[in-house]
Amino acid sequence: MFLCYDITRLETFAHLDTWYEEMMSQCDPDVTIVLVGTKKDLESERMVTTARAQQFMKEKSINFFFETSAKSGENVEEVFITAAKILYYRFREKFDQMKEKMMAQRAGGRGKKLTKKKNSLT
Repeated sequence: MFLCYDITRLETFAHLDTWYEEMMSQCDPDVTIVLVGTKKDLESERMVTTARAQQFMKEKSINFFFETSAKSGENVEEVFITAAKILYYRFREKFDQMKEKMMAQRAGGRGKKLTKKKNSLT
């Protein structure tokens, strides 16, 4: 889950506690949270320090933190790559099982021999 705030608006950071508690009440206890500070391109207007965000991260045991800019693209791709890796490694076993099942289904369809019998193919 992404927990986002605007680095230029202190009130968005102040709401993180509420959003965090809401997430924890609605999600699996093992949910992985990524803390994301947005609008990094507006550094001169920063109201939330990186240190303050890192402190929040430690208090809530959040393992991932990024500051991003949609305008410049800074760290945007990294956030989504990290999320994809988290999902992959968390669900790797399930993915492997699904892959094996799909391969077995495909092999089952190809493995049939065509032989002539009266009005049927087997």
